[in-house]
Amino acid sequence: MALRHEELTSVILASIFEVHNDVGVGLDEALYHQSLLDCFLQNHYVQIISELKLWQKDLGLLVNFGRLKTEFERIPFDEKEKKVVEVFKHSARIASKFWQIESRNQSNSL
Repeated sequence: MALRHEELTSVILASIFEVHNDVGVGLDEALYHQSLLDCFLQNHYVQIISELKLWQKDLGLLVNFGRLKTEFERIPFDEKEKKVVEVFKHSARIASKFWQIESRNQSNSL
């Protein structure tokens, strides 16, 4: 028999343990509530960015229905241009060492 809301429970418990590890023990309960809310918002922010990338959209809404007044935040997203950068000094040094080893192996086998 499957557990009810297993995935959601897992996410919530992971956040609770993260807050416990970050904040510590013996503090005011309101601090834990705020830290947990911040943790959820941070995790959902990352999730929204991933979804915006996946669906190639440029705006998401992060909505919190768990308060007396519904809260929302607009999350604009602009995909950065991807750049390919090669570091030739490092590559050349590695290639040089590789060829030195290969040359030694070939001369030893002769």
